[in-house]
Amino acid sequence: MMTIGDFLTILAIVCMVVVCTYLVVLIKNLNDSVKIIKKLLKDNKDNIDATLKDMPVISKNLVDATSTAKNELETVGNAINSISETVEMTAAAANSIKSGFFGKLKKTVDFVSMAGKVLINDKKRESIK
Repeated sequence: MMTIGDFLTILAIVCMVVVCTYLVVLIKNLNDSVKIIKKLLKDNKDNIDATLKDMPVISKNLVDATSTAKNELETVGNAINSISETVEMTAAAANSIKSGFFGKLKKTVDFVSMAGKVLINDKKRESIK
């Protein structure tokens, strides 16, 4: 008859066989993947070397483009601020001209109105005499 110890030993041996089989399959798959990567690197060696040689130039160009874009954005920001200030000054000047023109026009109308009243009052006085 089989004891618990024997059963556990058989179970451990079966588990070890399963784990070993899994490890063999895993190593085979990793080996296939490494072969594919090795072939890919070998086929593209020239392109990879050229890219690595050009990397400093590419990064310098990127830095130059970024600094140029930053300077242009600062210039655009300053231009927008100048336009905003000009619009504000133009609006203030237009408001000043408008209030000055209408103020003078009102004074002229008031003067004409007052002169008309004076003339009308003078005519009434002359007709009463």
